[in-house]
Amino acid sequence: MRLLGYPDPVSLENDYAATFYVHADHTEAFKSRPLEFSIVRGFETRLLTEDGPEIRIRNTARIHRDIAGNVSYMEGIIEDVSRSWQSA
Repeated sequence: MRLLGYPDPVSLENDYAATFYVHADHTEAFKSRPLEFSIVRGFETRLLTEDGPEIRIRNTARIHRDIAGNVSYMEGIIEDVSRSWQSA
């Protein structure tokens, strides 16, 4: 929520996550990897913040499945790596 510049969780709930990606093809690439491999590590892309600027992030996520193999939920962490790209 804070990383993307939203004032509160409710404000963030009103936006569709796919709209945050600067490159639309990264949305599908990120969604397909955990479904295929159950985990994705170090997926880097750029996201748009609520007030417009882009940030560069590294995303790691894992799919959790029920006993039948259906996706129950996905958990993950997003790390802002913008500074490391600015200094490179």
